[in-house]
Amino acid sequence: MPTDWNIATLYDRTYGAEESWGPAQVRPLLSQGFNLVNHLGHSSTTYNMRLSNNQATSSTITNDGAGQNFSIYFTQGCYAGSFDNRNTSAGSYTSDCITEKLTALPTAAAAMISHSRYGWGMQGSTNGASQYFHRQYIDAIFGEDIHEVGYTLVDSKIDNIPFITNQPVMYWVTYETNLFGCPAMMIWSDTPQQMAVNLPSQWLVGLNQYVIQTDAPGARLQIKAGGQSYHDSYADAGGVFTVNLLESLSPGTYQLYINAPNYYPYQNTIYVTASQMPYIVCSDFSYDDDDGILHTNEVVNIGFMVKNVGLVDQVNPGTVTLSSDSANIQIIDGTLSFDALAAGDSLSYDNAFQIRIVGSFPDHSQANLQFQSSFDSYQTQSYSRITLAAPLLSLDSYTVSGPNSYIMPGDTAQVSFSIHNNGSGSAFTPLMILFQNSPEATTSVYDVPIPPIISGETMNVPLCLRSADL
Repeated sequence: MPTDWNIATLYDRTYGAEESWGPAQVRPLLSQGFNLVNHLGHSSTTYNMRLSNNQATSSTITNDGAGQNFSIYFTQGCYAGSFDNRNTSAGSYTSDCITEKLTALPTAAAAMISHSRYGWGMQGSTNGASQYFHRQYIDAIFGEDIHEVGYTLVDSKIDNIPFITNQPVMYWVTYETNLFGCPAMMIWSDTPQQMAVNLPSQWLVGLNQYVIQTDAPGARLQIKAGGQSYHDSYADAGGVFTVNLLESLSPGTYQLYINAPNYYPYQNTIYVTASQMPYIVCSDFSYDDDDGILHTNEVVNIGFMVKNVGLVDQVNPGTVTLSSDSANIQIIDGTLSFDALAAGDSLSYDNAFQIRIVGSFPDHSQANLQFQSSFDSYQTQSYSRITLAAPLLSLDSYTVSGPNSYIMPGDTAQVSFSIHNNGSGSAFTPLMILFQNSPEATTSVYDVPIPPIISGETMNVPLCLRSADL
């Protein structure tokens, strides 16, 4: 934990004494925007940190996220996170729990971790069950550099697995400890700083690689426009992004976001401009096949739009040539000629190219396609990516039945195998191969053809086995 952080404490040992604390003392502290608030003390469904629901309001806890930070709370108190509103007595229910109240306030907790039932301590010790989880939550933040608030709780539960054995109360706390808030929200584990970012001076249509320098190792970069994401990547250990765009950006305005642990978020607007030349790009790709699933042996027709996004008219006709670096793409027809396009004009082509999906591949494999446009002594590249579908068969179960309750020597048994297709592609000609490793059962069939199994479906395959005569 940073040594320069301001740490304030209130102790229950002063309860009832002159210096004891209550709402009047805790609410100003909560309004100062401490990064983390940690609480160990008595609670109930609508009571926590000496506050009841009606004592926690936006006028008494006043963080605004600017002058005072929004805090993240962790409490070991009983029932403070009772999201079903149950009181400690069975069948007794009340209003929303105080964790819901504190996280719903626009001026209080940005997130809160609490118990939906009893918290568990140990009198005279710091080794109560709830304390184990609280301790590992802090370790996740400052000892393991975990910043997503949801994963700090996940890591705490994982780290406590060795202590669960023969301790039922640890199971209890594992299942009753919950996060109220966005699990992807980042926790500051150090004083946040402004990010230094050096952006390219120009963003041009057709230029698909850029380098962005920051001082934030492992930062995340996103480029978006109109609710659509165009790029998502992470910086290396030196804070450098190498941006490789799959497709050329069209002229227009884009928002660039960079986020990193313990840095303030960075946002900027970039302007993509066209070159002072004709510039041909291919876009709006369509893939037409029989069933909409791109599986092996499928013939696929490709349609797309050709557009001159440059500022100068194209003079002579051009060509588009298709290529792929994937071993699973066989190009049947991959050349197209198109007429000269004035600046801003476009042409659409249906079924312009044809490819065949070949070979074997894991389900959801991706194949890259490159469309090279040649025109007026220039060449440009456009890119598209398709996702390939493959079946994924599993033997879910089997049943054995015979003439009697038991399979006796000489009996013929009926065996039914239940085979499920978990993949996104269909299995058109599946084959089950049987291996016999026991002399006590025989079959005359070892290669069992199976009817097609569509994605998500289950097929029952019957088979006869004969028990050997003994």
